[in-house]
Amino acid sequence: MSRFHQLLIDVGNLDFIDADSAELTLVRTSSADSLSKVPIQKHQIESLPGSVKILPNDPGSAYELRLLKGKKSVASGFFVMPGYDHALVAQDLRTAWPIQFDQSFDLESRLSDKADTLALESEVQSREMSDSDLQDQIDSIVQDVSDQGDAIATRASQTALDTLAGTVADVQNLAEVNQLNIATKADQTDLETLQTTVTGQGLTLAQKADQTALDALSTIVSGKATPADISAAIAALVDGAPAALDTLAELATALAGEQAQIADLLTALALRVRADAVQSLTLAQQLQARQNINAEQAGVAAGLVAAITPASIGAATAVQGAKADTALQSGDVAPVALSGQYSDLAGLPTIPGLSSSTPEAPTTSGTAGTATTAARGDHAHPLPTSAQITSALLTGLATGSATAIAAADTLLQALEKLQAQITSNRAFFPAKITATRYYSGRWHDAAYPWGCTYTTLAVIVGQQYFSPAVILEDVTISALGINVVVAGAAGATCQLGIYAANGASGSAGTALFVSGALATASSGAKTAACSVTLTAGTTVWLSFVALGASCTVTTCNALRQIVGSSAVTNTPFVGQYSTGVSSMPATAGTLSSSATSQPRVMFQAA
Repeated sequence: MSRFHQLLIDVGNLDFIDADSAELTLVRTSSADSLSKVPIQKHQIESLPGSVKILPNDPGSAYELRLLKGKKSVASGFFVMPGYDHALVAQDLRTAWPIQFDQSFDLESRLSDKADTLALESEVQSREMSDSDLQDQIDSIVQDVSDQGDAIATRASQTALDTLAGTVADVQNLAEVNQLNIATKADQTDLETLQTTVTGQGLTLAQKADQTALDALSTIVSGKATPADISAAIAALVDGAPAALDTLAELATALAGEQAQIADLLTALALRVRADAVQSLTLAQQLQARQNINAEQAGVAAGLVAAITPASIGAATAVQGAKADTALQSGDVAPVALSGQYSDLAGLPTIPGLSSSTPEAPTTSGTAGTATTAARGDHAHPLPTSAQITSALLTGLATGSATAIAAADTLLQALEKLQAQITSNRAFFPAKITATRYYSGRWHDAAYPWGCTYTTLAVIVGQQYFSPAVILEDVTISALGINVVVAGAAGATCQLGIYAANGASGSAGTALFVSGALATASSGAKTAACSVTLTAGTTVWLSFVALGASCTVTTCNALRQIVGSSAVTNTPFVGQYSTGVSSMPATAGTLSSSATSQPRVMFQAA
């Protein structure tokens, strides 16, 4: 019965195979049919053994395993497939299989290996010969270096010889020059003697020539003008000129003193337009010439005159002229003048009275002959209402400068200035009420407390006082202050603060501002700068605490019933306080109501 058998082949030692062209073929000896044809890939050869599955076969059949490279068989072996399941494992295709190889194929492989060996030996010999040639080249280079060294030494010797020869030649030339100088020394002496003789002869000849020239000049002068002739010539030249200008020097001096007048004369001549000759002037020169005589360019006047037409000057048309002529000839000018668009005034609206708030209804003319009322050009529009006038006046209204309204201002500008004045002066309105200034805690001027009687309080060290302040308008507090009437001991300080109201109870809660230590060892106003923004209607608590030593400050006990309520029999409270304070806290401590006077803490608005 046919079974499936598997032949497991180890290809780990087949490194000589080219994976791109080698393949493994399994054939049955009794038939040339190929049963399995498996390509061997290079990565399979270098890693795990490959495997060949044999299809159903007859037990005991003989098979041939061929290893092909291209179409050439590299190795071949025969084996008989057992009649039971078996895995045939071989470590080397050539030596370890328990099968018989075809010796002819093995011999061919060996011959190929032999040929490769011979080729390798030939390559080795060739390389050895190349090494021999290389040694010869090295020896040749060494010899060349030696020859070059000899040549350099020879050249150095030749240079020294050339230098010595040059020195000898210089000495020889110097000797020849000295010999020449000695030979020419005698000739130089003779030359100097000859030169002296020639110079003396030359002077004699020059003197004779000068005398001859003087004689000739005397002959010429004696035959020419006499002094009388010269005087007559000068008289003819000046020809009765005044004594101040009868010499060339005087003329030159006079001309030099009149350069400005001469320049003016030349300028006037240059600007002169000749009327007796044709001149070729540039456009700039022509323009200047016309400007000089206040003349226009030729053709300008004619062009201006030509441009004057009835249409350009707004003259009436023929139809308008005929209508005007008719009006002038009519006994009543009104019917003609008011004809057409304004011929009927009965349907036009009238201006409403000052007390009227109802605009006139739109009406139309009753005599114009158009079909559609809305499209007619002579219909009347309604007069604007007060709301429309207000909208038109206030459009673009903005806050102006807080200055006086001027007669030249528009209505919109006047409203803007008025608005600015109201805005900038609103802070003065609360100051008109004395009680409001007390309640608000506003900063006092030099007249504090406005002539009213006030009391003082010697504060307790470590006791934090809280006085309420009602904010009547939006404000940014820029400073807190306290008035020290009697100074404390050396080192005495205080702190000022602002605390928000705590919820429904209205008591002092979280600090909005706490100042640093302010010295109270001297009297007077003590201030602390801050920046706290509050809205109108807010109640805050102004706080004071003395540290180190006591001092005396002004109080606000003149005002009662600031917070809370009281019956006739109850004591009114003017503030709150907490004890045991060494530094003003971020949140008010345990509070107690105070019926005594409180320090008068004031704030200043930005």
